[in-house]
Amino acid sequence: MCLHVDSAGKDPLDRYTEAAPPSSDSSYTSACRIDGLAGVRVGVPWKIIRESVDDAHILRDFEDSLLLMEKLGAEIVQDANFPAFEHGWTQKNRLCSYSIISHMTSIYLASLAYNPDNLRSLDDVVRYIESHENEDFPKYSVDTFRKMAASPYTVDSKEYSDALQTRLYMGAEGGVLGALEEHNCDVLVLPTDSDNPTDLSGYPSINVPLGFGPADISAEYATPNLVDRGPNVP
Repeated sequence: MCLHVDSAGKDPLDRYTEAAPPSSDSSYTSACRIDGLAGVRVGVPWKIIRESVDDAHILRDFEDSLLLMEKLGAEIVQDANFPAFEHGWTQKNRLCSYSIISHMTSIYLASLAYNPDNLRSLDDVVRYIESHENEDFPKYSVDTFRKMAASPYTVDSKEYSDALQTRLYMGAEGGVLGALEEHNCDVLVLPTDSDNPTDLSGYPSINVPLGFGPADISAEYATPNLVDRGPNVP
């Protein structure tokens, strides 16, 4: 798998890029040099990785990738953890996401000028999908929607408010920014499977293929027709 980006810079549809510095060479590929990691301090926030990644094969390949980066000249900073990390962060993050998505779904449905099935909530959406043959249920699962709809918390609950404050702090000095500054790192690296706060404040993230799963494992299914983990799965 290869991602080729021709250019970078300011995007009128993305306000975060307004802060991007001018560059005479905005091609990402020109920065892909064999010596590109020389002297770069690469932080590894192991606490959140260990809490949210339980696949031994991913952890093994991730550790191998750290050795490769070190071989290419990077300085690996172990335990460059997020200052506000606490056990249960992933549950608080999920609580926020579930509450917001459920709330915004209701707002969106209420805004529709044409709503022939009178859908008003995420519960309604789940029931509609499950009862209409053209939605291809159960071929396509609604398990995540079910979990969101079953959450006892709303955007008006104290639990949501407390979790949101933690989430906002983790998105700034309690998270990525705090880890970079406290450990004097240039970048942080985590497996994509980890429940990390990089998306909370618009920080740039780059996904790099880690390889393939082992050839000798059995397929594990997230739904009856969707392989979650399996032999040679990227």
